[in-house]
Amino acid sequence: FFLQGVAEQAGDAVVRAKQLQDLREAWRERLAEARSALPLRLADSLFDSPVLTIPQAQRLLEVTYHSAQRNVQKLVDADILQQVGESSYGKTFLAGEILQAMGES
Repeated sequence: FFLQGVAEQAGDAVVRAKQLQDLREAWRERLAEARSALPLRLADSLFDSPVLTIPQAQRLLEVTYHSAQRNVQKLVDADILQQVGESSYGKTFLAGEILQAMGES
């Protein structure tokens, strides 16, 4: 019984890993026309933490606030990020597709 549970969990982990890998490739295709590597870098960082603020993007990319804002917007435009809530200050963004792949939404 215990081994069956372990096997099921391992199989589930393999499926989720494949879903995340496929998602990363789909995002790369969505961002293929970006003239900068920054949106790709930002998208890749979402697999470590699928919640992001503009100041976090600024620190991660080592760019100005305005540049971070533009790069976050590129991910919003590509349907990679969605804004959480309606606040115009201190916006928080979420990569919902990652949470779906992890079974957390």
